[in-house]
Amino acid sequence: FRVARGEAQDADLVVSAGMADVRLEAEAAGDPLGPNDLVGGELPRSLRPQVSARGAHTLVRLATLWGLPTLGRGRWRATLAGDLPGHLAVSATTGDLDLDLTGLAPQAVDVGSTFGNVDLSLPTAGGADLDIRLTFGDLTIRVPDGLGVKVVLRAGALADVARDERRFIQLAPHEI
Repeated sequence: FRVARGEAQDADLVVSAGMADVRLEAEAAGDPLGPNDLVGGELPRSLRPQVSARGAHTLVRLATLWGLPTLGRGRWRATLAGDLPGHLAVSATTGDLDLDLTGLAPQAVDVGSTFGNVDLSLPTAGGADLDIRLTFGDLTIRVPDGLGVKVVLRAGALADVARDERRFIQLAPHEI
């Protein structure tokens, strides 16, 4: 699929993947995303992006049919234009989320997973609020060198938190 940029100066992407695995990344050299594309990628044949534009703002929604989980585990892939700020909201019920934001500059990112792993690479620059909710699964956050982050962690009794203690110091209880 491909979604044309149109008049978009900023864009929001909402992904509700159900049981599918999701790979999200910024465009890179050699990608099939053209200069007039906002987002492109691969979805199951039965799904198409829902797009709504209002002035210079565009909302792209990738969701399972009728909000229900897909019957089989699939793989979704989306490549976004790296020059547009916006909001990313990505969720899955049982799928794994692989989110490479290094080439993006989102204003805010919401990630939710019930049963699945989340692998998140943070943007190399800029500032964004991230809200990550993970019930069961592993969470890996990759922080580029030189990027300052503050992590407020509310971990359950069964959680095991590991960090590179040379780069990430304990500021207060539940804060790294």
